[in-house]
Amino acid sequence: MNRSLTFVGVLGILLAAITTASAAAALRPAPKLQTQEPRLGPRAGCTVAVLSCGQTVDGTLATTDCQEPAQGGGVFYDDFYQFTATAGQQVAVSLSSQKIDTYLILQDGSHNSIVQDDDGGGGTNSRASFTVPTTGTYFIVASSAQKGVTGPYSLTLFCAAGGASTCTQDANTLCLNGNRFQVTAIFKTPQQNGAAEVVKLTDDTGYLWFFNASNVETVLKVLNGCTLGGHYWFFAGGLTNVYTQIRVTDTTTGFTRVYTNPLNEAFQPIQDTSAFAGAVCQ
Repeated sequence: MNRSLTFVGVLGILLAAITTASAAAALRPAPKLQTQEPRLGPRAGCTVAVLSCGQTVDGTLATTDCQEPAQGGGVFYDDFYQFTATAGQQVAVSLSSQKIDTYLILQDGSHNSIVQDDDGGGGTNSRASFTVPTTGTYFIVASSAQKGVTGPYSLTLFCAAGGASTCTQDANTLCLNGNRFQVTAIFKTPQQNGAAEVVKLTDDTGYLWFFNASNVETVLKVLNGCTLGGHYWFFAGGLTNVYTQIRVTDTTTGFTRVYTNPLNEAFQPIQDTSAFAGAVCQ
């Protein structure tokens, strides 16, 4: 990356992976989370769009957008959004693109940087969250990690009441880590499909079954890795080649991660050490 930013919370210790009989995949690299780097806010002639909690917008970085001078010459193109939030509220933002390496900045009402993120959303996607200190207006800056880059992106704003955990355990819903994380799954074969049945083993761990309670298909867990990089981690290991889609939701921020295993392919270990990020880590 060609930005000079302060890196914090580097993941120094990785958990041993849940393995299957066939594989042990390399752990994903530590997320690159940056904070408190001063950035320019909207200038004269820049448009600021209004965004609501729960809203997703599709935008495009273009040469007609706000231009932010880059270190060493050149510019970054920025799109600006504003939203209102109340003190104590949990706010999380996701910025993703299949065309560009995204860069995300959250600012307070005076355009002071609260948190910045490059690849914390996995791959080249960005993700950041924070607890609102005071009621008022806040800003989101959608940008790119490289200067002079243009292209499409998708931006989503999540808001939740402070400390809210709304997961309710049932036969098809697994609640983990103090009921903060909700896990559900579906399966498909040429002859059959449906919702996976769940069994909770510990506060962090559980398993799925599809056809018979004695036939375990997938073991999974959500771990608190906040002190090792500021993220909650999701791990899963499968004993199946059935199509499986696992949906994990952080009920505090609203972030959802979806993991899919194709039909007739051995379930590959999932070792996502940047699954759920942000200042709401606790």
